[in-house]
Amino acid sequence: MQSESSAPRTKRKHRCTCPYHCQGGKWVSWKTYNRHIRAREAQEYPQGSTSADTRGRKRKRLSLEEQVPDANFNGAVTANIHSDNEMNSPPFLTQSGSPPPASTPPPTFHDDTFEPDITDRPEEPEEQHNPEPSSNARLEDDITDENLLAGLRNPPMEDVEISRITRLCLKVFIALSATSEKTYNQIKAAFKEFDTKIEMLSSFIVKVQTDMCNNSCVAFTGPFSDLDACPKCAAPRYRMHKKKKVAVKRFNTIPLGPQLQAFYRSPQGAEHMKYRQRATQDIMETLRQNDGLVPLYEDIFHGTEYLAALQASRIEPNDIFMMLSIDGAQLYRDKVSDCWFFIWIVLNISPELRYKKKSILIAGTVPGPNKPEIIESFLLPSLRNLRALQ
Repeated sequence: MQSESSAPRTKRKHRCTCPYHCQGGKWVSWKTYNRHIRAREAQEYPQGSTSADTRGRKRKRLSLEEQVPDANFNGAVTANIHSDNEMNSPPFLTQSGSPPPASTPPPTFHDDTFEPDITDRPEEPEEQHNPEPSSNARLEDDITDENLLAGLRNPPMEDVEISRITRLCLKVFIALSATSEKTYNQIKAAFKEFDTKIEMLSSFIVKVQTDMCNNSCVAFTGPFSDLDACPKCAAPRYRMHKKKKVAVKRFNTIPLGPQLQAFYRSPQGAEHMKYRQRATQDIMETLRQNDGLVPLYEDIFHGTEYLAALQASRIEPNDIFMMLSIDGAQLYRDKVSDCWFFIWIVLNISPELRYKKKSILIAGTVPGPNKPEIIESFLLPSLRNLRALQ
């Protein structure tokens, strides 16, 4: 039989009014709400009274959605928890201006059953929510392919010569853009079997794979890199496979450098990358003609932050401006298959071209089905690679 002070199991938040842990009002999970039953009963039935006096009064526990009907449950929840008097008066005065009445102190007691169960969780690092790339980040921190590292340090300067085989590979690769890498490799093997002289190029998609929590709580990067279990849900990082420890789940990061180099391998691509320089010259001329005022904000380069950095000589002519975007997608309609994508948008390209599919650069993918909780830990390899390129 369910207690009056308990709540049916649900994923929604419940408002706990116990004075000992929640100071009279706090949104908590179902497990925490039921753990604080005795604290609420001590407040509701003070010394000298019994629960029998109010046994007949069944109180309906409202969920968060019922108590705050205007809240937006698709995003952040905002609720006004102050009365009109509190909103219209200074916090240190009452509405009438008289000294505040002495409040009855909450009951003082301690019960181990109210304490959260943390015995099965590893100790959390102090800076767990703010993993940041180090100022001395290196390309070798994430990239191990020697050929790729050599190409980043000594970028090719000549134009790409497209042979018949290269053109064939490009056409097959573009035609299979909506399929997997495995499909491309199967077709590559089929061509090789048909004619041994046909040596198709590999896809050469270099992926940096990083361990992550099986429930997508965190990625084992930065302050989490040395942990063997998730600091949020205690899920193990490794499993045994053929007497070896292997990661339970991993996510992919695509290095940014080789993708940016591809824009400069053709005259047309290099010309597209000069949009920022041309736009900046036009903006500076407009400012001179309009007494320092921007009549129309058309792009990010019209913003005051960019213009101030430009005036302070913090921006070089060949600098590349990037924007990072994150979103989730359901890959299959009839089953749970959420996946999260990170993409780079090259702002040096004009707005008419930068948002087209061929100009979007993949930063990384995180498998589902759960949403990444500490998103900074998943972004760290991408941001660290960006820092190393600067």
